[in-house]
Amino acid sequence: MPATSAFPPRRLRHGLLLASLAAWAVLLTGGAWLNLPAYCGASARFVAPGWAGLELALVLNPPGGLAAAWLVMLLAMMPPLLDRPLGSLPECRRLRAAALFLLGYAAVWMAAGAMLVLLAIGLRAVLPGPGAAPAVAMLAAAAWQVSPWKQHCLNRCRDLAADRDALRFGLAHGGWCVGASWALMALPLTIESGHYAAMALVTLFLAAERQGHLPWSPRLSRAAP
Repeated sequence: MPATSAFPPRRLRHGLLLASLAAWAVLLTGGAWLNLPAYCGASARFVAPGWAGLELALVLNPPGGLAAAWLVMLLAMMPPLLDRPLGSLPECRRLRAAALFLLGYAAVWMAAGAMLVLLAIGLRAVLPGPGAAPAVAMLAAAAWQVSPWKQHCLNRCRDLAADRDALRFGLAHGGWCVGASWALMALPLTIESGHYAAMALVTLFLAAERQGHLPWSPRLSRAAP
């Protein structure tokens, strides 16, 4: 089998970039928004704190809308993380393999998103004050970042090689990347003011981590098996 590049073909990379830019445009123009603070009053104080607020939040945020908003967030944030796995796909029928990989990858992250969005809604409804949920989410993310389980997931996420089944590769890669990134991905969901800035910072951090530019990141292997 011929050696594979560490990066996907130019047209595939351009497609990912365009998808990301389109998703950011939708977010910034208000076309998709995780309506987590819908149960807040004009003074930004909780109208129904505690579990009553959680129940109201779930009523005001239909599952279809939350799923669509999470999908747009994934399209905005994830393309910078996919150069390496897409580049490891076999050159033969690479576009078809990439489509199957992305299908598996997105399926795992959509399933994880259901739990992360519910977690964010729960934190923002139950914890008092507008800054409590982001503070708890930040502490959880910091604790996960230095845990051995996070490092194990990151190693597997970055070193997993493509096999003949691109869909299975996408599912496996997505699973390990969820393990490595779930805490940081949950952080922007808890932030009302500065939500998009938090998304951008998390995206840059995850991209640098995947590329091995952070001190604790494992070194990249030279070529995929």
